[in-house]
Amino acid sequence: MKLFKVSLCSALVIILLSAGLCSAYTITTYTDENQWNTAVAARASWSETETFDNSVYEPWLSITSDGGGSVVAFQWQSIVDSNPVKNDTFSFSLPGIFAWCGTFDLPTPGGAGEGINVYANLITAGGYSEAYLIANNYAGFVGFVITGDEFTSVQLRGGGNPLGVQETYWLDDMSIAGVPEPMTMLLLGLGLVGLAGVRRFK
Repeated sequence: MKLFKVSLCSALVIILLSAGLCSAYTITTYTDENQWNTAVAARASWSETETFDNSVYEPWLSITSDGGGSVVAFQWQSIVDSNPVKNDTFSFSLPGIFAWCGTFDLPTPGGAGEGINVYANLITAGGYSEAYLIANNYAGFVGFVITGDEFTSVQLRGGGNPLGVQETYWLDDMSIAGVPEPMTMLLLGLGLVGLAGVRRFK
């Protein structure tokens, strides 16, 4: 009977967790770094930053660039375009990521182009979702926080305004933040329930 109760409780936890994971997501964007930091601090258990001080990236980061991007003068410099398509994809190997930010400069390196669309590759919802459109004359902080989902990569695409005018940009101090994976927490919880059951059995 005790084993049945433990199994029933475990099944209930899994169902409730699954229901939470399938809920709708929201993306909140920030151009104020202090506000982003406050929002992240309320949830994050870890954060990491790539400063682009050299061409050796942090171990959790890999970059695919259609625009020939590279580290130049202590920052990432690249080109995105909507026609022909040139995207930059920043992929992250760490789990549980819900927040991302960076400091951008669009007008200085190549003049005003078509802006940049920022996309996040969502895990539960599946596929890329637009998080923010950076105007072609913008220089400053850009960040977003996702509630109800997590992501594995961020993709920068041409903003299309005006269409086909490539955007050369600089990016510095790119950061991500996250929490432990839900399945990790589930396994930890089930392990604790199992230990409690074994202890009571003895």
